Amino acid sequence: MHWNLRKEETSENITSRLSQQFTNFRTKNDPLFKALMWTCKGIFVRAMFCLLLSGLLEYTGPLLIKFIIKYISSPERNDKTGILLVLGVVVSRLLIAIFSSRAQILLTLLGINTSKAINGLVYEKSLKFSLIQSAEHSQGSLINHIQVDTEKLYSLGLALGSAVTLPVLIGVGIYFMYMAVGIAFLPGIGVILLMTIVNFLVGKRFLT
Repeated sequence: MHWNLRKEETSENITSRLSQQFTNFRTKNDPLFKALMWTCKGIFVRAMFCLLLSGLLEYTGPLLIKFIIKYISSPERNDKTGILLVLGVVVSRLLIAIFSSRAQILLTLLGINTSKAINGLVYEKSLKFSLIQSAEHSQGSLINHIQVDTEKLYSLGLALGSAVTLPVLIGVGIYFMYMAVGIAFLPGIGVILLMTIVNFLVGKRFLT
């Protein structure tokens, strides 16, 4: 059994919206990227919200474990407090799984929508453009645009999600490190930054 797509999820509708947004942003810098983001802004915002919430909930695990250790070490124990702490760990992991899975679905959908919308624009353009009379474009370049270039957009969602949420999660992590060990976390951050730069330079040299 196959469910019918909603109207806003059809390739025709997405391609039409992208074409309209591309016309609006044509005179600005990076018009295609802005048109893609504006066309899929609903999915993108929901995915970023789920990713951020999932990432922030990851920090509840160590905090709850800290409270559990303190509870076990305490001579006076309240059964209700122990049950609530254990339930907190279970609910936290459950929410992380739900929001993380939802984010992955939305980011995958974002990649599919962007790649298929670009495919639609390329098809529309190819119907109005004569390849025989063009010295710049050929049948091979058209196939390359459809089968290779647009498929690269499929992984755009995952990369874009990490690029947006990672700085926020790193900032929250650094704050928790400061709260836990004070100023002593700075040498560790320095080593991480140094190794990141070294890794980038070494990788760049091997690529060239």
